[in-house]
Amino acid sequence: MSAPSILIAEPDAAIAASISRQFRATGWQVSTATSADEVVWHCAQGAPDVVLVDTTLGSTDLLKRLREHPGTRMVRVALMGFEVTAEVRAQCVADGAFVFLGLPLRLQSIEALKKVVQVKAHVPRVLISDDDDLVIRSLSRSARHEGLDPVAESDAGQVVEMAKEVLPEVIVLDINQRNHDGRDVLARLKNDPATRDIRVVMLTGVEDQLTRHDCLILGADDYVVKPVDPLFMVRIARKIAEARAA
Repeated sequence: MSAPSILIAEPDAAIAASISRQFRATGWQVSTATSADEVVWHCAQGAPDVVLVDTTLGSTDLLKRLREHPGTRMVRVALMGFEVTAEVRAQCVADGAFVFLGLPLRLQSIEALKKVVQVKAHVPRVLISDDDDLVIRSLSRSARHEGLDPVAESDAGQVVEMAKEVLPEVIVLDINQRNHDGRDVLARLKNDPATRDIRVVMLTGVEDQLTRHDCLILGADDYVVKPVDPLFMVRIARKIAEARAA
């Protein structure tokens, strides 16, 4: 198995050197960056397995930039920081980081991060498309809690191409989005040989039997009315397990 790669984004040279030594000593390929612009550039050239970002680099804005760029939206981002409150840690994860590591780093944290990277190919992926950022963040948190790898797309017009890029096992697709009807997107997914076998769950804010019928006829696997039940992602995880067992 090849050594995992990590990009350490830390503006303090001494801290960056210390962290780099720790990762190299435990078998990682290490590169460094001192600014958000450098992080985006490095990731666009060839995404590492993990980007470890100090919260002082403006982590929320950086996460948004990485998610918006086609070449970097799949990068796994871990955040780190000194004496950060539980509320800030939770917000970092809500913003899209998959883990938060406290500084100074511990060997156990580095080894745990390596295990996550080494098994990432086996983590089921779910593509969430909704033009409401709060919905995306809520569903993404729930997905991570159920052991899934959420990928978000707020532009329904990009869902088919995104699905081809990330190959999710389930797509959660909101029907009423800006400039797009989710039923049209569903039809495109089911008409494309590259995406027709992906399970699709449709979301809607209004219960309507005709719309439900349309979605099921077009090939949707489920139709769910908002607000979403807290166990919604449990159902998604079960659908993935059923698909893998088939």
